[in-house]
Amino acid sequence: MTLQHYALNTIAFKNLMDAGTPQVDLIQKTKDLGFNTIEIRNEFLTDDPDEFSEIGTAAKNAGIEVFFSVNDQVIENGEINPKIAEYIKQMREMGSDFLKMNVGDFSTFDGNWDLLAQLYDGSFHFNVENNQTLSHASIKNISDFLSQVNEQGIPMTFAFDIANWAFVSEDVEKAVPVFEKYTTYLHLKNYAQNREALSVTSLEEGLLDWRQIAKEFTNITDMALEYPNASDDQLVTDLGNVVSLL
Repeated sequence: MTLQHYALNTIAFKNLMDAGTPQVDLIQKTKDLGFNTIEIRNEFLTDDPDEFSEIGTAAKNAGIEVFFSVNDQVIENGEINPKIAEYIKQMREMGSDFLKMNVGDFSTFDGNWDLLAQLYDGSFHFNVENNQTLSHASIKNISDFLSQVNEQGIPMTFAFDIANWAFVSEDVEKAVPVFEKYTTYLHLKNYAQNREALSVTSLEEGLLDWRQIAKEFTNITDMALEYPNASDDQLVTDLGNVVSLL
């Protein structure tokens, strides 16, 4: 496989964002750490309407690409979420061609794909991801969605988060063969367990053999590190290990 994008999700700087640092101010830092892509999270955006264009300008000046991670679902109240149109507009304002969302509860879907077919015109990459919501991120829910959306001629792909399966009591090794053919994007992090509580960790600190999992995929073009409050040294080390492996 040939990786095109080494992304850093801005959750890595959660402590800075919680203290008021806007994501636009994290772009150069992301580039300086060795990443060629920053994954902007919509839940950490401000109310400034100029923020999207400012992110796009800063990314262009830094020589870094932008992915847009939206913490919302494609299926909302049994229908295609009409907010997708606004997310696409915001994505384009940032100079991005990459949108990622959650599936939602596909069991409630009314079967009308028309809006999604209209919105997804093939001019950008549209991924769904497994999050940590039980009703949205089961293997069955996501596989049913991906199978049926692709049968409709809407070629959505999958962002496979290797650690999130544990948070919905699914087995990552059972998920890999189900989603390998759809997966072009890996979200890489690990997790630890303290009694019954799970927590997200950097790659080398957790329970998963992330190297073995990553090597099972054959169509990966993009990866991202995604864990909170990371040190610069952790990020540089984990990025180096991913680059060496993939």
